[in-house]
Amino acid sequence: GLSNLRVRFTYTGSTCSSWGLEMAQVTKGVAPATYTWNLIDPIPAVGTPPAHYLNVFQNPTVVVSPPAPNTTNAPITYTYSLQSSAGGCVSDIPVTVNPTPVALATAPPPTCSGTTLNIPISGNVVGTTFSWTRSTNANVTTSVSSCSNCNAITGTVTNTSTTTQTITYTVTPYYSNGGVSCPGTPINIDVTILPRPTATFTGSWDCQSGMATLTLNSANSGAVAGVLFPGSIAVSGSAPGTITIPPFALSSTTTYSFSSLTIGGCPLSAMPAPVTVTVPPLGPAGLWTGEVDTDWFNKCNWANRQVPDNSVDVTIPGNSINFCEINPTSPFAVLYGYTARSRHIQISNRQLRFTPAGGREALLNAWGNLTIQNDTALVNMTAGGKIELAGDWINNRGTVGFSEGIGTLEMIGGTAYNSIHNAGYIQDISTADATSTEAFYNLTINNTNNYALRDEVTLQDNATVAGTFTLII
Repeated sequence: GLSNLRVRFTYTGSTCSSWGLEMAQVTKGVAPATYTWNLIDPIPAVGTPPAHYLNVFQNPTVVVSPPAPNTTNAPITYTYSLQSSAGGCVSDIPVTVNPTPVALATAPPPTCSGTTLNIPISGNVVGTTFSWTRSTNANVTTSVSSCSNCNAITGTVTNTSTTTQTITYTVTPYYSNGGVSCPGTPINIDVTILPRPTATFTGSWDCQSGMATLTLNSANSGAVAGVLFPGSIAVSGSAPGTITIPPFALSSTTTYSFSSLTIGGCPLSAMPAPVTVTVPPLGPAGLWTGEVDTDWFNKCNWANRQVPDNSVDVTIPGNSINFCEINPTSPFAVLYGYTARSRHIQISNRQLRFTPAGGREALLNAWGNLTIQNDTALVNMTAGGKIELAGDWINNRGTVGFSEGIGTLEMIGGTAYNSIHNAGYIQDISTADATSTEAFYNLTINNTNNYALRDEVTLQDNATVAGTFTLII
């Protein structure tokens, strides 16, 4: 035999799934001799290339490959026989070929910023280990950026932007056997990271309806789900855009806040600030606030949120937000027959303006006294208008307190609410002092109204009529 036969091999890459026997160098053999390679285990299939012949003196290099790559999930051992023509000795050479590992992992659905990943990694070969790295994205940070010998992709991912971001994890499998580590083909796992949503929260109260409206607005996308307190009010809808909570009755000032809120399944980076919906407290009947505008017929301009009628004393004070205007084109005027009404009415440091419009008269029907109280108080009938007065005309400012314009004052007869003189009901016209003269444009004394207790009109001071004086008996 050839007891001193030595054979050296060099393999392509490693003894993994696809390999080649690149060089077989026979040393210390018997010369002259040739050597024959034969695959003896497993038995070659029909059509396998013939054995390779080497001449020891030529120090040849040959390539010998297995019949096929190892595509199984376990190692395969091939045994080659080296036989010398000189002495007939046989030397069996085993070659173990490891399988190629395959990594298996499933990309998760879009993930909220701040989520901790746990993506399992498995393989087709028992004993496979895995390493992974992630791509770089300036808008994404992770608590773990790479891992060796790991069976899962882990780490907290944070989207620092306001838009959806993606990072790619590259997983490489390794199978080690017989001192050889065989890598498989890397796979990529794309992870989509949603931004932490943001939202604004607003609220308002409508005086006309007494209803509160709360709205949530977000530029992020996805289904909206939340709960508001107090009242455990469910909030749902779809963003981006504005989600309006159905209006609800509210009678007092209340602060609302979210106990929970998600958009697209993701919690917000911060809950919207609480919203206080202010409901002004109710005040006395007949007190003008001018809270909204100048419209007499808008109930929200009155302290008790009711437009007065002939049973209510009216005060228009100097600290009201707006002056008061009687204008029949008000959208609310039709509710009150286009007529402003009061019992006594007092104007203090504010203006009561008459504005005929829309083919209708600006009309005030007062069943008590009209008092122009002091300082900057003014009844302004420059554009016209009409006052039907059942009580006294009391102008404590004098001529500067009344701008008659082309308006009409009609004294419609005494009622139970006006001044009592002697035993009857008497209407007085008085100005600031005995030297003042009240100037009217049209003045009518009407003693025929059915609801009046008729008696007389007394002129306490001087008066002039620039337009028409009418006496109806």
